[in-house]
Parts: sequence; C-alpha cells; structure tokens
Amino acid sequence: MELRHATNLYIPKLSWVAEVNRGNGIVSLQHGSSVEVREKFFIEGAWNGPFQEGEFGETDCVFGTGGIICEDSIRFVTSASTVDYLYYDEDGPNVRVSNSLPLLLAFIHDTLDPWYPDYPSICDSIMDGINDYCRNIPTTKGMMRRVTYRNLDVSMKSIYESEKRMPPPLECFQDYQDYLRNNYALIAANARDGARNQPMEICSTPVNRLRYYCC
Repeated sequence: MELRHATNLYIPKLSWVAEVNRGNGIVSLQHGSSVEVREKFFIEGAWNGPFQEGEFGETDCVFGTGGIICEDSIRFVTSASTVDYLYYDEDGPNVRVSNSLPLLLAFIHDTLDPWYPDYPSICDSIMDGINDYCRNIPTTKGMMRRVTYRNLDVSMKSIYESEKRMPPPLECFQDYQDYLRNNYALIAANARDGARNQPMEICSTPVNRLRYYCC
C-alpha cells in the first residue's frame, strides 16, 4: 500500500482521517498539524521504542493512535487503554478510519441520530470489557463501527482486529515496579526524540505529591 497525506489546518492538531482504497492500495490521509507522518507510518502519540523505527503496531505500551503501512495492508493502531477509540466506516472498496468520531462523521457527510435513545448505553458498554463492548454506532445514514485496545488491520481483501502484545508476567511487586519504570523511561525518550518534527514536553505530577497519594 502507498500512503499519501496532507496537513489540514482546519481540523484539530492531533486528529486524522484516512481513506483506504482497497482497489488500488492508496491510503489518503488528512491530518492535523501535530500528527507525525513518515513514509511508512503516522502517529499522534508515543510508545516504548525509538521513534524513527515506527514499531508501535504490536507493543503493549502505546498511547495515542496511528497507522503503519505494510506491503499489502495497513494497521491502524489504537491506544493501549480503554478510554480512546478508532472509528471506521465501509463504502464499497473504501474504508474510512479516524481517531475522531465528529471528524469521521463530517468526512462521510453523516450525523448521529438525535432520536436514537441508546447512545449512553453504547458508551457505557466498555464496562463490559474489551471483548463485549458495543462496536456499532447508529447514524442517520446507517452505522459506523468503533474499536478500542485491539488494532484494526485493513488489507486488500479483509478488515479484522488484531491483538496487541501482552505485558510480561508480573510475579511480584518488584516486577511491576521495574515494568513501569523501564517502560516509562522508554516512552519519555520516544516523546522527546529529536527525530520528531515536534518533540513533546512532558508534564507530570510532582514526585512528592505522587508519593503522597500512593501511600
């Protein structure tokens, strides 16, 4: 597949919408000004690895969303959390994917149905877990789908969800502490990586206050 992209200054800086033409393999991406785009990947976020390698498609530590171009498919990567989603819609050979529900609705000239009563229960269904949450969102023209935690692979022939790598077994508190410390260091290094067009500044809770709330 081939990635073609353009910055759209009229949409939020970290938002993006991609249209995959499964007939010719062209991925057309419109994105905000702070989305990092390279020849084979794009990302709004950070993960536990060197930025220039773009290997965030399987890690258990990615925060943000993006896409990775493969030979005959594209992997749309979700955040390793259950509070963010990717949204997608199919129209013949075209698949449209976005990290923003309002942006995707605007892109496909659709809207939510003001008379549909169950949007709150759809939102709350994530409390049933990553296997049983409601994936379908009714709209005035039909329906779109959403995916969280798992990645979304779009190939010339199929669309399917793929699992992220699971964290290693944690047999004691020290394993847990080491896992957090080591991966936080890698994520921080990725966020500040000089290979980015816009290296990130990190804002966090002061250490002494963090210790206070953890004790």
